[in-house]
Amino acid sequence: MARGALLVYNGTIPKRTKTILEITGLKNLEESPDLMVVKKDEKERSIGIDTIKTGIKYLQSKPFSKNTKFLIILSAEKLTKAAQNALLKTLEELPSYATLVLSSSTENDLLETVVSRCRKFPLKTRRESNDNTYSLIIKMSPGNRLGWAMENGKNERENTCELLRDWVVQARLLLPKSKVTVAKDIKMILETIQDLENSNLNQKLALETLVLNLH
Repeated sequence: MARGALLVYNGTIPKRTKTILEITGLKNLEESPDLMVVKKDEKERSIGIDTIKTGIKYLQSKPFSKNTKFLIILSAEKLTKAAQNALLKTLEELPSYATLVLSSSTENDLLETVVSRCRKFPLKTRRESNDNTYSLIIKMSPGNRLGWAMENGKNERENTCELLRDWVVQARLLLPKSKVTVAKDIKMILETIQDLENSNLNQKLALETLVLNLH
């Protein structure tokens, strides 16, 4: 079982959670005296320094009933820079009984100084299986695009954002061939991800608007 400072990234939250359970040996992420889970408050856009200071303080006391004390930070990509910087000393000097896990949508969302202090566990993504849905979408007729949006609008929001991040990677590979139109597509995709993550925008409507405007 992995211990220390760990970074699990890529994939959806459920997939990352499954990996966390596998590598830590935990049965679930239900909070206990020896397990604290940090999540983004639904009313907030980020995880701030005060929340992280609470987690750091939690790790300073020894385990209550087990040999290991866990601090799990979900959606670590939402950590502010100040919150990430506050973690640095703790990541570098974790108590021998402590395991701190960061779960992030990508490693690029975190400061390099944070990433370098963690043992990394990357999950495979759709782009690694050559599933280039961006290329498929831009070849579809408007009717088929709407059909795709209607079907995928039912998916979990986190899964949709993961797919759209893959589109950004796929689109960037096409930039040398068609810079202007693909650059516009990338901008629209990134704006859609931001809207889905930071507002209550209807997912089906957001996808319909996006796919109908892709070049």
